Amino acid sequence: MEKRIRDPGRGDLVTHVLMDDSWVGVVLRVETFNSEDGRRDSKALVHINSDHSFSAHYREKKARGMKTDKIGWVDTTFLRILAEGVNDEL
Repeated sequence: MEKRIRDPGRGDLVTHVLMDDSWVGVVLRVETFNSEDGRRDSKALVHINSDHSFSAHYREKKARGMKTDKIGWVDTTFLRILAEGVNDEL
């Protein structure tokens, strides 16, 4: 897997490295936390702007309260930045 220059941030246009090229989304929020093994991990709340949707696992378990299957959490390891966000006031 290619090394990223930086982690995705709010407002970035991203794609998922395990999905096809039509999987495109906008990062709404990023949360960083310490994993059980002591590593620092990050996850991003992403709004998908394509025909894809998140499975029930990501909607119901990780993004409770969301009223659409287009918003869900993704480990930032699997995100590739297509374009950097220009509006930090989202």
